[in-house]
Amino acid sequence: MTYKDYITTVYVIVDEVLKLIGHKHKTNKPKFSDSELITLLVYATTFRKGEIKSTLKEFKENYSDMFPYVPELPAIVKRAKKLKKLVKILIILVKNLLSNKESLIAILDTKPIPVCELTRIKRCKKVSGKLYKGNNGHREWFGYKLGLIIDTYEQPISFNIMPASKHDINALKEFKEEQTIINLLNGKILIADKAFNSKGLKEELKKICIELEAIKKGKIHHKQKKKQTFLKTIRKKIETTFSRLKYMGIESIKAVSLEGFLAKIHFFILALQFKIILKV
Repeated sequence: MTYKDYITTVYVIVDEVLKLIGHKHKTNKPKFSDSELITLLVYATTFRKGEIKSTLKEFKENYSDMFPYVPELPAIVKRAKKLKKLVKILIILVKNLLSNKESLIAILDTKPIPVCELTRIKRCKKVSGKLYKGNNGHREWFGYKLGLIIDTYEQPISFNIMPASKHDINALKEFKEEQTIINLLNGKILIADKAFNSKGLKEELKKICIELEAIKKGKIHHKQKKKQTFLKTIRKKIETTFSRLKYMGIESIKAVSLEGFLAKIHFFILALQFKIILKV
């Protein structure tokens, strides 16, 4: 698939989904529609590591026949910040409409998303304080955690973003408060890492028809070894997903404001959804 084919495909899908949900623009005939904006940002996060400025130049020079009018960077960034909720809806709808693969298993884990390098913490203007200092035993970082749920085909189901110091289990607690996510996970087995071991939470989820299976800590009884090996094997799929996101550039997001930073995370997840479905 060429870049032009990819852009055309993404635009058509996004435009049809926005029509399906009755999305309306502020003006009847926008020079640059939300469908075009989302397509541009998905392209930037898929192939250009989220670099919007260089993507704008590329679109103006190479795709003027498809996008006769492309706004300047400040206008793009301003509009992108307002589309976070819409992007979350798109992630779910694109998966449901384009994927005929149904999985009875979902996988949950968290990933560090640094706001800046550790040496620049004191100069960071987006966030400050101990709340954003993360340490998972393997690395330290300053910023956020991405809580991500995928299916066994590595397609994103949903995600949330929380300060780096929050315990991983908070990601699951936040998901539990969203009725849309509860509906999506209804009847599924949710596989998670050791950090998500909580008998109380497991019982709460069981009441809403979600079976939580977290990898056991410490010594494992021989009767449980096969099951635990299976859980660890399945959980590796989300590690592959996180590797894809890292390669795409999610750990090196450049944004002037915190709002812009968080908006870019949303577009990285949507871009991941298209990347998997379109096999690029």
